[in-house]
Amino acid sequence: MRFKTFIGYLAVYVLIVFRHGYVFGSDDQSEMLPYAKYLIDNQLYLKDFYIQSISAHIPNERFVFSKVLSFFGTSMEIAVFTLHALTTLALVAGLRRISAKWFVTDNGQWLAILLPILFLYNINLGGNELYYNTLNPSYIAQVLGVWAFAFLFEANPQKAYPIVLIATFIHPLIG
Repeated sequence: MRFKTFIGYLAVYVLIVFRHGYVFGSDDQSEMLPYAKYLIDNQLYLKDFYIQSISAHIPNERFVFSKVLSFFGTSMEIAVFTLHALTTLALVAGLRRISAKWFVTDNGQWLAILLPILFLYNINLGGNELYYNTLNPSYIAQVLGVWAFAFLFEANPQKAYPIVLIATFIHPLIG
């Protein structure tokens, strides 16, 4: 990857965060962060109905994501932000790869990335946004889906299908 392209990705990430913000510890994370901490130390949340119920049924829909978060220890703020930034950079790179098929100019490719993320944020299908300002399993699965589409548009299903399988493993509905 060229340095100029990487700087462009970072600039898009900064614009996205300025436009939509970054959220830690709410929405889906309010269920997954405690569960990740429970996976580190099963003496936590002994009387929490949700944690005890979900941990009694492994595998469950929150296990994969929470298990990955548990590798970062109980202080997850920096790790979650870093994973969110990397996921968003992967989204931007995937969208640019897709847009390269239809836009001849470099500026057209960047516009094709910025338009849906910055200005069409609340216009969605089925309540799923292209970008989330918080790290959650559906966001990671959606970014993987963008890359699967990119490979399909390049007529490379050998790369697309494994990515869809991984996305489905992370979040079955999105995959």
